[in-house]
Amino acid sequence: QEQNPKTQFTPKGVGVVIAPWNFPVGISVGTIAAPLAAGNRVIYKPSSLSSVTGYKLCECFWDAGVPRDA
Repeated sequence: QEQNPKTQFTPKGVGVVIAPWNFPVGISVGTIAAPLAAGNRVIYKPSSLSSVTGYKLCECFWDAGVPRDA
């Protein structure tokens, strides 16, 4: 009997990413990309010392096709 195993990713909810000031892009990219790839939404709060960097990172995700409300 032939079996065809498959993996299916299902969204689990909302993730929260609070980014530090010292590595705002390096830490944020992985912690934002993983939940988005699984279909989850992400609330992203960059440090107040790197807010422009946080916005530019969001623009990169939007340009890549991630919806603004994700």
